[in-house]
Amino acid sequence: MSKPTVFFSRCRDFLKSLRFRLLAGSVGILALLAVAILWNGYRLITDAMEETIHSAIAQTGQILNLAVSPYTTSNDLNTLEIYLSELLWDEEGEQRGLRYVTVVDEEDRPLLRVGDCPEPLPKPDAQKDWQAAIERGLVHVRQPVLLWDNSVGYLQYGLSTMRLRHAMRESIRQGILIVLISIALAGLTGLYVVLSVVHRIDALIETTAAIASGECDRLAPEDGRDELSRLSHYFNLMVVSIRSRQKALEFSERSLRATVENTPHVAIQWYDEQGRVVLWNRASETLYGIPAEQAFGKTLDQLIFSPEQAAEFLAMLHEIQHTGKALGPYNARFHRSPGEICVILYTLFGISRPDGKPLFVRMDVDITERVRNEAELERRVQERTEALSLANRELVKAMRRLRETQSSLVRSEKLASLGSLVAGVAHELNTPLGTALTVATTLRDRTEEFLQETKTGLRRSTLNAYVDMLQSTTELLTRNLTRAADLITSFKHVAVDQTSSQRRKFELRQVIHEVIDTLRYRFKKTPYQLVLEIPENIRMDSYPGPLGQVLTNLLDNALIHGLDGCKQGKIRIQVSRMGSDWIRLKFCDDGVGIPAEHQGRLFDPFFTTRLGQGGSGLGLNIVHNIVEGVLGGTIQVKSAPGKGTCFILELPQTAPERKEVSGPANADGHSEPNGSRCA
Repeated sequence: MSKPTVFFSRCRDFLKSLRFRLLAGSVGILALLAVAILWNGYRLITDAMEETIHSAIAQTGQILNLAVSPYTTSNDLNTLEIYLSELLWDEEGEQRGLRYVTVVDEEDRPLLRVGDCPEPLPKPDAQKDWQAAIERGLVHVRQPVLLWDNSVGYLQYGLSTMRLRHAMRESIRQGILIVLISIALAGLTGLYVVLSVVHRIDALIETTAAIASGECDRLAPEDGRDELSRLSHYFNLMVVSIRSRQKALEFSERSLRATVENTPHVAIQWYDEQGRVVLWNRASETLYGIPAEQAFGKTLDQLIFSPEQAAEFLAMLHEIQHTGKALGPYNARFHRSPGEICVILYTLFGISRPDGKPLFVRMDVDITERVRNEAELERRVQERTEALSLANRELVKAMRRLRETQSSLVRSEKLASLGSLVAGVAHELNTPLGTALTVATTLRDRTEEFLQETKTGLRRSTLNAYVDMLQSTTELLTRNLTRAADLITSFKHVAVDQTSSQRRKFELRQVIHEVIDTLRYRFKKTPYQLVLEIPENIRMDSYPGPLGQVLTNLLDNALIHGLDGCKQGKIRIQVSRMGSDWIRLKFCDDGVGIPAEHQGRLFDPFFTTRLGQGGSGLGLNIVHNIVEGVLGGTIQVKSAPGKGTCFILELPQTAPERKEVSGPANADGHSEPNGSRCA
């Protein structure tokens, strides 16, 4: 290859290299920055020059006008000429910024000329043309001046801008020279830096190429403390890490192969794309009875499979190759020896070789014994299932008998409640009826005495006393009989509601008062108070009988359990509205409360702490079933030992349609006097 060819080849390589790109980029950025600085400097100098010239024109005009006016008004032009000559030239004979000064009269006839005044006298430049005059180098300015005899003339002068323009061009030229020198120095410095950096990068590339070719012990030089040295340092750390990981990988590969070869109960095989055996571990030799040296390089139809099974196996390998998903586990049967059928559980999945070609792994487990055990277990389960079915039928019969017993208990509770209600009403009726009977007897005796006195002669005082007695006894008799009639009416309403459980529209306050009236006798011999907070005009379309039964059970429960042993206490019934369709009824006492361990079982049937003491454990279960089943609401309890108990009922004002059910879940029975709540 000729020298010019080699030279051009190296030049082409240099133009494509990183060092040229770094150098060209740095110089290019610097050149752009220099051009921007020069342009900005030129613009600033030009603007400053124009502003300076404008200011000079204004100042010169004012100075000349003030200096010339005394001479022109006195017609002393000779002295003015001498003054202006000294003003235009300095001591060295060089002309200052003013090129000429001329005084003319109103008809533009020159009265005085000083300096290089052109002939004929040029027209003055308008202010809008000053920019062009500055570029020309001479600005012609005219302004009025007062002459002798009060006549007005003109003072015209020429202001030179050549020195400023020359200074501007010299400044720009020097700036360009400085920028070019800076670019040259920056280029040389950048070339030096790039060459030194690229040299070290070349060394790093050479080391990388050596490692790629297999020289894993080669390390990059780490001279200096700059970024490239740090890069070389971390590169060497990466090489050491890769070397250690490679050793660990080789160890892992050896360990994996040893593990696969010596796994005793899992038969593992590797297959290539054509289904040929690549690995056949010892467990595979034991399971299939084929040595590994006989299995290598063969397909399964040449070993244990039929041609159809081999074709299906190849289809599974192609599916794994396309989807990348594992297949299995599957069950398969094969004949290991004449008359011996074995069952295996196998899974297939794919892995990749280092060269990128697929490799398929099959893992087989002999489950023949497990299948036999499962068959035996299934037989035993079937026998056990039959036995459980028989026991279940017996249990259904026992549950039916239990429900019948529970229904009987509910009916007993209902009769006991009605009996208690009748006894209470009879006790309440004794007082007003006894009083009425006493009053009637007294009235009868007084009437007989009055009749006897009328036979012997009636006195006015006797008549007045009899009339007064008659009025008082009649009022007392009426009040007690009315009380008895009200009790009978309340008893009739409550008894009819609780025995029929018919749905009807009613006023809630009236129904609750009727129920409470039939139960007030239970408070007469106790230190407890009953407080009712029930607003008026709450109309309900529901079941007053079950609602009264709920109140009766809760009241009995509070008296027997909640306030048991308390010297005083209070039971409060509060009703409030919840929106337009629901109400909230709170039944609270300030008694002994309920232990936390009993609150979760409070509504369970037959749960009572007074078993054998008259408690059946059905009271609150009946309440729960009525509230959530018949009345269509919810009930919850809040209690703490020593802080009383509060039952919160949320009920719809229009109850849902009632479904007839049998047994105690229907909750038609009355309350049990000894409820299931315990303190």
